[in-house]
Amino acid sequence: MKLRAQLVLQLGGRLPAACQLPEGYRLEIVSPEDTCPDCGRGLRRNRTSTHQPVGLMLGRPCVRRVQKGCPDCGWTEPRDGYRQLVPPGGNYAFDLIVEVGLARFRDLKPDTEILEQLEQRWGLTLPRSAVGLLSHSFLDGLAAVHQVRLPGLRAQLEEDGGYAMHLDGTCEPGTEVLFAIVAAPRSWTLQAAKMTSENVGEISQLLKACVESVGSPVAVMHDLSPTIRQAKEAVIPDVPDLICHYHFLENVGTKLCEKPHTKLTQAVRRLKTRPALANLRKDIVRWNRRGKSPISPQRMEELLSHPEGAKDLDLVPCGGWWPISCCVGWTTSARICAASIFPSICRAWPSTAVPAAWASG
Repeated sequence: MKLRAQLVLQLGGRLPAACQLPEGYRLEIVSPEDTCPDCGRGLRRNRTSTHQPVGLMLGRPCVRRVQKGCPDCGWTEPRDGYRQLVPPGGNYAFDLIVEVGLARFRDLKPDTEILEQLEQRWGLTLPRSAVGLLSHSFLDGLAAVHQVRLPGLRAQLEEDGGYAMHLDGTCEPGTEVLFAIVAAPRSWTLQAAKMTSENVGEISQLLKACVESVGSPVAVMHDLSPTIRQAKEAVIPDVPDLICHYHFLENVGTKLCEKPHTKLTQAVRRLKTRPALANLRKDIVRWNRRGKSPISPQRMEELLSHPEGAKDLDLVPCGGWWPISCCVGWTTSARICAASIFPSICRAWPSTAVPAAWASG
């Protein structure tokens, strides 16, 4: 099997027929030992089981596992090589789990593309539901490997002279909070968990687990969340507490620009910007498909950047195309509205008068 793996991994593209194993081929796994290592008596077959795993290197075999044991002293042979290929309680091999997991989380491929890749490259046809199952198995295995490697990570962080702990949570409306603890400057994610909300209890538990596994940080960096601050003070009160500059400036900017931003939002809604641009796009696409676009994309971009040029535009070859007049007219209205809200920003915006012929279009 190792030799097959070495040869197959060197090949690119779809596996040739000579490298593909027939579906349902029989594979028996039995130990060659016949005597008990403890008492020296003869071994007997204690258990026989049948499995039908699926893997990149295994293919789709019918595996017959034979487990031996000593009838006198009760010795049972340890885990065989089958469990090095397929996890307990599952039929999908480790190499298939890793292949799907990397395609999903590293390459960001959708389910259909992953299934096509398995079919084209390995000749394996899986149900669509298997992609989600294999992806979750990959995350479970990755988390287990991470926990096993934590002592090594701790040794490296201590060799670096310590680490700065970054705390933050993110979520979409209506979903759980994904809270993470990252070690800087290594950018290693030390701990992560899903929470119902950013609450002191769950954040404190995550902080305790992190400190117990990799040690106490030299500093803690987080946003202005009071719950994160309370959890930090409850677990590691003596560690210096730092505020993220980005979140600080974001909060300050929100307070300073709250009223102008509200006015601008109301003005954009009053001008019906989004539906106007959506209709303009539909018209442009329709005219371009017909090959009758009255104005080039470059000229349109110039008009949007410098609306004052519309005064010199000849409407006759354009056929009085109304989207152009609407677009330039909207740009002028938006300039006037924005100038009333942000006068210091819009002083450099050129003053443009819309021609009467355009305004009536």
